[in-house]
Amino acid sequence: MNDTSERITPGRQVSLRQHLLYLRHLFSYEYAANRIRSDTRTLEVGCGEGYGVALLSRSIDSLVGLDVDGDAIRHAAEKYPGPNCRFEAYDGVRIPFPDGHFGSAVSFQVIEHVDAAAGFVEELGRVLEPGGVLYLTTPNRLLRLAPGDAPWNRYHVREYDPAEFEALLEPVFDEVRVLGVRGTDEVERIERERLHAIRGIVRYDPFNLRDRLPERLKQVLMRWAEKRSPSERPADDTDGFDRFGVDDFRASDVGVEASLDLLAVCRSAG
Repeated sequence: MNDTSERITPGRQVSLRQHLLYLRHLFSYEYAANRIRSDTRTLEVGCGEGYGVALLSRSIDSLVGLDVDGDAIRHAAEKYPGPNCRFEAYDGVRIPFPDGHFGSAVSFQVIEHVDAAAGFVEELGRVLEPGGVLYLTTPNRLLRLAPGDAPWNRYHVREYDPAEFEALLEPVFDEVRVLGVRGTDEVERIERERLHAIRGIVRYDPFNLRDRLPERLKQVLMRWAEKRSPSERPADDTDGFDRFGVDDFRASDVGVEASLDLLAVCRSAG
């Protein structure tokens, strides 16, 4: 399976920043798991390494994980076999299931990678049954970028603010509610410091030469940027890891503009 800074793999977090990012992802899965009925046939689009499907399978009876990366699908199928979940590769355009096949769907930290975002959303809506619910997350552009700036992450096609995210989803879904994923004061301070360090690298690289670097070397560069943050702890500081958990995150409709991620809860027409 290809190892990039975009792919979350449990157990490979070597910095506090990576650990907090992993916990943010876990929070989204637990948020959905606590709201999806166990007998609801559920789809994840962009399942990556597969740990999210495995987490959801603890409380949901039937799950399918889709991803465009065949190596990731093979890895997930081998690592997370189970009677109530399966993994399939797809072309990234048409979800290979009939209309109304699923009662719920999740897609976390995926849509910012998608060129044809409107078509992606339409496909998610198509495979949901009437009254079905989609849970969708994406980074909050307002926290990461100045007005008019393009994403500095080489894998992100577009990042969204709350209003843009809602406008993308409303043509397809009957109900759309955009919440913010917030952290404790300490968690949010660490993330702001991390983003400040990365923006420093971007400022001194106006020609985006970093995007030409091999992925492993780019990760070394970003790790160096993290070490400049006063909140960053050494990789072997397990006490630093243990100080944080999923409970350090919450979803709220208050302060969405300042949130770490945007979390949309969308219901198809019933």
